[in-house]
Amino acid sequence: MHRKVTLLELEGLAINNLIKLYKVDECFSNKHVRYAKIRVETVNGEHLETECLDQERIGKIIAILTNYQKWSRDIAGTLSHE
Repeated sequence: MHRKVTLLELEGLAINNLIKLYKVDECFSNKHVRYAKIRVETVNGEHLETECLDQERIGKIIAILTNYQKWSRDIAGTLSHE
């Protein structure tokens, strides 16, 4: 069972490097628009998912999550060297 989360919650998890993995699952298509959701497993083993959103928005969110995770790892690496 996946618990529903907001995009802001996902961003918070990503910036704190608490997302183990994520994937995009299609929900449905409506005329010319495809809808999908993001499913996440946290480092604590919790399974989360967003609501179904249009594919363009999902793409932007994935880019944000990827950057936040990278920044979090970079910051953690910098702090461990001090």
